[in-house]
Amino acid sequence: MTGQIAFVPHSWGLSHVGRSLLVARELQRRGYPVLFCGDGPLVGPEGSLVRRGGVPVAPLADMEMHRVLVNGFGFHTRESLRRLVNAELALIGEISPRLIVSDYRPSVHVSAAIARVPVATLINACYTHFWGDRITPPLEHPVTVRVTRLLGRTLGMAVLRQLAPRIAQGIFRKDAEIYNELLGEHGLPPHADIKRLFEGSLATFLVDGPPWVKLARNLPDRVHVPGPLYWSADPAPGWDDGIPEDLPWIYLSAGSTANPEVFPALWRELADLPYRFVMASAGLALPDGMPPNVTVRPFLPAPAAMARSRLAIINGGPSVYQACTTRTPMLVVAMRGDQEWNSRDLERFGVGRAIHCRHAIDRPGYLRGTIGAMLADAARYAPGLAALSGQMDARPAVERVADWIGAAYERLGAAAAEKVIA
Repeated sequence: MTGQIAFVPHSWGLSHVGRSLLVARELQRRGYPVLFCGDGPLVGPEGSLVRRGGVPVAPLADMEMHRVLVNGFGFHTRESLRRLVNAELALIGEISPRLIVSDYRPSVHVSAAIARVPVATLINACYTHFWGDRITPPLEHPVTVRVTRLLGRTLGMAVLRQLAPRIAQGIFRKDAEIYNELLGEHGLPPHADIKRLFEGSLATFLVDGPPWVKLARNLPDRVHVPGPLYWSADPAPGWDDGIPEDLPWIYLSAGSTANPEVFPALWRELADLPYRFVMASAGLALPDGMPPNVTVRPFLPAPAAMARSRLAIINGGPSVYQACTTRTPMLVVAMRGDQEWNSRDLERFGVGRAIHCRHAIDRPGYLRGTIGAMLADAARYAPGLAALSGQMDARPAVERVADWIGAAYERLGAAAAEKVIA
């Protein structure tokens, strides 16, 4: 079928697949033809999240996960980028989409430009030039690791905090080079840096905007701020069957792209605590050694599980919004840059505490002590959570994005028809 709305997110990341799926299903409900493209475990296999959601899937190779898990935007070599762009161009030629919706997949912006297909993108503000906060060096970014090894952690971080904006600009420009090479081969203009590449040619939706995230002033007309947009599993009847209630609950999730080193530390720190840790694995394969007070499900209706929990231990992705809706204090164990920056906002609003996964891994007792301190002083987080809880519902954002994409689809169709007639 031609003339579809093709959703092409990073198909291994739950936050990217989940929010794309919400918009795709809403558009499908309204009668628009949608197609999801990818091969990650959340998209490609029979029984995947997307297929269970009733959205048709077209196989499409994705980024190499070992490169995605490194802090920064060095997702590709020249060869891997060219392979992905060639695969995307072949699919675009096959399905002839009227519009592409991207989410954290920079290669498709190159492919769409070559094929002359407009792109709307769902993206976190911190990956764009529309973020209004100050960038700080992620602890596990390769540059941070090298500098702190050379100068020591305290001096190295102090230097990097001063130089981070300038260093980041250079890195972002360099990260765009291989994309610009491909664009140049087709006579297309380059992007100033990788952040410009993440913007949609037709529209950019900042799906983590105010009040949580600071944005730049005077946003262009093609930039939209629909509100927090995140996916959560539906609380189907019986979702909690088999989860013991022998102990008070604490919700636990490391996300779908967690640092694998964090799990042995979690098992070490959570063992023997008098709580039932109810964990959503997001499909990750977990290592051996899980203590008996941890109960795992691939997916959980996070708000429902959080509402029954004393605390939510999360990675600092969209789960922060879910915890706000249920007024659940949260302990963020951040694993990469955007999660660290979310952690900064978390503490600014007074709705929880944040540590880096490296602290949990390298400091035995640190995570356990932080959990105990938070539970002993849980009331301190109530005012901040009450102030934010009513502003974090994802449903209005889904409808706003679907409204805009649906209208754009109609405009593009009308323009194409007029061109044929002319």
